[in-house]
Amino acid sequence: MLAPFLSAGLIYFSLKNTKLTPFRASIWAFLLLLCAAALQLIRSHIGITLAYLWYEVIHGNTFFANFRDSSFVLMAFEGNRYPLFHGKTILAGLLGFVPSSILPFRQQYAWGVVTLNIVHITSPLHFGLGQVLFADWYINFGTAGVALEGLVIGVALKWLDVRLFDVRRPPKGAESDQYFHLFGIWFRWGILGSLCSSASVMLAYPQLLGYMLILAVAYGARQIFGMRPGVGGGMSRQPGISATLEPPRHLAGP
Repeated sequence: MLAPFLSAGLIYFSLKNTKLTPFRASIWAFLLLLCAAALQLIRSHIGITLAYLWYEVIHGNTFFANFRDSSFVLMAFEGNRYPLFHGKTILAGLLGFVPSSILPFRQQYAWGVVTLNIVHITSPLHFGLGQVLFADWYINFGTAGVALEGLVIGVALKWLDVRLFDVRRPPKGAESDQYFHLFGIWFRWGILGSLCSSASVMLAYPQLLGYMLILAVAYGARQIFGMRPGVGGGMSRQPGISATLEPPRHLAGP
């Protein structure tokens, strides 16, 4: 429920001249954390009080849970001297669209199953422990895996930063395209972020499916009505690229 609000905040600070200072970022993070804790209390049918909110933030399953669980897993991994998994949990995550009954490999090396085996939890009702970035790459490739994933994330952040810079300074007359391009940037960043973690890679597939559905509907509407977006978000029957991107007539070639 909070993901759309987070995206809206990112879009706002990307397009406006308001800078996301460390102080403002801390306030936003604090408010989102309280909202997440409050939602968890509502789901559990518990009254929202300051004491319960504090307990949920520190000991609940909203923010620190993944750090706590990953620390527990890595501590047991090092203590028991487990051999590296060499990409098996990452592959199992990437194949998350295949049911485990069809692919027994996933039943053995999915992140949830692996973490329970590492910490010696045998309860059939437990689905596995939480994960933070770098945790699964560490148990697969060790320190080299952490450095490699850091490099991949760094390249992705550089790609995001360059495109956000371009979107904030559109050509004159193309300001109406800013939100469209920004949506595409944050969408692709969401996909890349999901692919960086074997525990969350399954989130990439419904996002990709929804994106393909949007493209299919847009293509169908274009074929049926022959319309293209025009200036100010309106529709134009003029063929070719969007009117907001066409050069002035006196500058156009023959």
